[in-house]
Amino acid sequence: MEYRLQLNFLSDWQISEGKDAQIYANNMVQKDAQGLPFVSGKTLKGALRQAFTLAETNAWFPAEQNDIVNVLFGRGDRDALESQALLWLGRAQLAANEQAFFAQPEQRKYLYHTTSMMKMDAKTGTTAEGSLRTEEVTIPVTLYATLGFNTDHPYYLEHQALLDAHFRTWLSQCLPLIRTLGGKTNRGLGQLQLELMPDDR
Repeated sequence: MEYRLQLNFLSDWQISEGKDAQIYANNMVQKDAQGLPFVSGKTLKGALRQAFTLAETNAWFPAEQNDIVNVLFGRGDRDALESQALLWLGRAQLAANEQAFFAQPEQRKYLYHTTSMMKMDAKTGTTAEGSLRTEEVTIPVTLYATLGFNTDHPYYLEHQALLDAHFRTWLSQCLPLIRTLGGKTNRGLGQLQLELMPDDR
């Protein structure tokens, strides 16, 4: 079974590529091969894990499923298959028609702009020397991602009935906990509304 997520960015947002474009910007945003914005599955999975962990801490899941977060998201041991994530998550991208439109260079440029940021000196109340940076950001857009389960995972059959019965509800409850994504959220970037799309089966 697969689930579709809709990421509605409500503000400019930035997931950094970690590259400096010198004159244009000190920090560039992550783009795909066509120069379009996306959010990697790894980034999304990390945000989801934090939300599920918070839910687990507050006893949102059945008591007998006190290890469900590690089952879904893995324990980080790359050498043991049973310790890896049961959940997979694809990258979040623009809708296909928007990808086709913004793949045109004359349109793609409108997806991004730069903003200047600086650090204030708490003692003097003035701009800290050398702190002015120009950051590339992406405009508010809507992205779509798909997630599902690794059916070859050793624990899949053991948990299949439970996940089929409850995972959609858990996901719907946890997604509103993710309200920001990316960098500089303390500066107002990355405000997000993350929703589970209807089941079209």
